[in-house]
Amino acid sequence: MPDLRAVADLVRLVVFLAFMLLALRAARAMRGSGPERRKAVGVFVAFTVLVSMAVGVAQHAAWPFSHWPMDNKYFEAETTGLLPFVVDAGGEEHELDFRALYPLTWMDLYDWLSQTRQGHPEAFADVAPWLVRRIAEARRQLERTGRMPGDRWALAAPVPLVVPPLWTPDDGLSPLAVTGLRIYEFTTNLDEPPSVPAPGQRTLIFEYPAQ
Repeated sequence: MPDLRAVADLVRLVVFLAFMLLALRAARAMRGSGPERRKAVGVFVAFTVLVSMAVGVAQHAAWPFSHWPMDNKYFEAETTGLLPFVVDAGGEEHELDFRALYPLTWMDLYDWLSQTRQGHPEAFADVAPWLVRRIAEARRQLERTGRMPGDRWALAAPVPLVVPPLWTPDDGLSPLAVTGLRIYEFTTNLDEPPSVPAPGQRTLIFEYPAQ
């Protein structure tokens, strides 16, 4: 009985070598005549598309061809989420504009917070000062220049999590002196329209500085 895993690895290797050979053939054909160039490039593109589609349907990664999950997690309709708020010098809370986390994304921070809460909740105290400084500087930059570090230019690739900007130069919060950060947990239903939970519907799980 052959080792199926070894056979699968061999198939992946053959497919990858074929991909490289077709790519080199297409590159060499670019110096040739029009029909030859179109044929070589067409075969390369067709091979790449067919293999990528096959990998996507099979849902088994075969680098450099990978499956295409929209999200690698499964969520029940009733689930919990995390919601960040910044705290100003007067102790008032304001929703966080995720662009202020740049170069991190909210999903990066979300995953880290979730794992930290389960394993080492005290680790947040080490990272929170840096986060607050980054967020405060991003807000100051917005008030000074009208742009934030996480703004995307017209030709830039979109961020994975598309969220409308919350902070603008004329949002009425300036000058907003960010001095703290609070992370709340709340319960939500993914089948319902998203909404910001009211204070009585969320539980404080992380805070810096601690009160």
